[in-house]
Amino acid sequence: MSKFLIAATVFICVFVSGEANAEDTNSKSLNQWMEGEFLKFARTCAGNEADKVKVGEGETAIPLQIAESNLLIANRDKSVSIEPIDSEIVLFSEVFEDAELTKKVQSQLVTPWIAEGRPIIFDRSSSAVFLEDCVSVFRTEGRFKFNFGALKSAVRGAFEKDLAQTQLLFGGRLQSPVLAGLRELPTTQSAESSEIPGLFPTAISIWDWYRRNEEQIGKKLWVRRELSGFSRRQISNLTYQSLLDAAARVGISIPLISTSAKGKVKVNREIDAEIRNYTVVYWDEVGARLPDPSDLVELIEGDVSKYTSKISGLPEAIADGELLQGLSFTVRDVGSACNGSIWQLVPPSSVSKNAAIVSGLGVRPEGNDCTFSFDATPSAEASSTSVVRLAIESSIGEGANAVAVVIAPPVAEVADYRAALSLSRKASPGRPIEVATDQTSFNAKFAFFVNDRKDWGIKSSGHLPDLQVQCSDLADEPITNGTGATVREVSGFTQLEFEMNSTFTVPDIAPGGNDKTFSCVMSGSVGLSTFSEGVRAVRFKPIPFDVVKKASAAPIQANPSDAAANGGT
Repeated sequence: MSKFLIAATVFICVFVSGEANAEDTNSKSLNQWMEGEFLKFARTCAGNEADKVKVGEGETAIPLQIAESNLLIANRDKSVSIEPIDSEIVLFSEVFEDAELTKKVQSQLVTPWIAEGRPIIFDRSSSAVFLEDCVSVFRTEGRFKFNFGALKSAVRGAFEKDLAQTQLLFGGRLQSPVLAGLRELPTTQSAESSEIPGLFPTAISIWDWYRRNEEQIGKKLWVRRELSGFSRRQISNLTYQSLLDAAARVGISIPLISTSAKGKVKVNREIDAEIRNYTVVYWDEVGARLPDPSDLVELIEGDVSKYTSKISGLPEAIADGELLQGLSFTVRDVGSACNGSIWQLVPPSSVSKNAAIVSGLGVRPEGNDCTFSFDATPSAEASSTSVVRLAIESSIGEGANAVAVVIAPPVAEVADYRAALSLSRKASPGRPIEVATDQTSFNAKFAFFVNDRKDWGIKSSGHLPDLQVQCSDLADEPITNGTGATVREVSGFTQLEFEMNSTFTVPDIAPGGNDKTFSCVMSGSVGLSTFSEGVRAVRFKPIPFDVVKKASAAPIQANPSDAAANGGT
């Protein structure tokens, strides 16, 4: 039997090509509707001889095995609603303002499973499959009155593809795929996972419906929970022999085709067909509450992790604080909710010292999935790992009805080689560097410990460091050069020592004036090698220090009394 949940009496009928009459949308009994369908079917089979086909007195147009099925016997006098709609699933996508399902909301749910054509139908034990072609319809004695021309057309229509059409009907007690997706129907719990829409895709599609219909937020809304019904598809270019071949190869599968009302369909890899029209009749419908946005938040946030990828685009490690661009993560089955105008970055409530700063959210649909892109700037505080953590939210409603749903990918950690560098205080300027009056440059010794905390295989590369020095209140930018790096082992750590010379121009200081202090910062990178990535320029945390330009002493003034003693006047 089919992999689909089917509790239905199903029959498939093949007949010669011919357009069906417009469906009578007035309410009638199930038996009346069925009689009309099979009389129309038989007449279509007869082609040009259609007017010669009539139902015998006291007979029925409904095939015997269908007329005697429990489903029809139990409901033949039921008053049914007749809808010329694309799919029975449309009935479950309609929203109502009342529990009696009489006040319909204009906008329907746009659910992710409509294209799948998978109605949830329970009670498999009552399911059955019937195959009826034009030949078998006319073979049943005593039901139809017809002539030989009608039978000849029926035989051709059953086996010649260009003339053939198929009428597929199936029925039973159908459950809502909306509520099945939300896991609110206990009868679907034993079903295969592939037969039931996912919780997150279902909930996020309803969330997006509320976003597009915000006037409905705060109201009590209803959808159909279940109903009894039959559906009919009319398909061209599908012969009785094709159906038998399909059944022999893959087993009878209902529906053998999609539930789209029109367009090309594929029964299997070898058999193509085309749907011409579609009708649904139903009765005994029961309603259920549609979850409101606050209910959806818990459902979405509780299930979205199954659909969310890890962050991609991250480097193996970072060695500086430069912007990481083009990072992204993907959430599957977002559907119409993949809209850049409704998702924003959530400001973090607190930020750890090693957390990157996230910015620049982008939203890009990829089929039914949604990719969120962003940039991240590593923290200036180096740690053994840099953490990339972000969350996005969608908000709907206003005032008391405002609510937001949050989605977050798994937190990502990236090795941060900057943590392998620590400044040695002994070799760094512990006091201001003094520059004599006649000097325009200064020398300073700096030293770093190379501490491989994570067994990255980090060691000094022996390369000279790349240094930059900036000092406040200088007329010209300094010219900085690193000199002779020395590598030695100190207490089990590698220590890298180097001296730097910086040449810059300072304002003249008048003799006898005050010393001038300049606030300086040294920044740059040290070349380190690793097992996996070779030499990396690892940027160290900027080092502040002061440089003092010494003023010259004031000139000594001659004493007047000394001048007189030496013969002055």
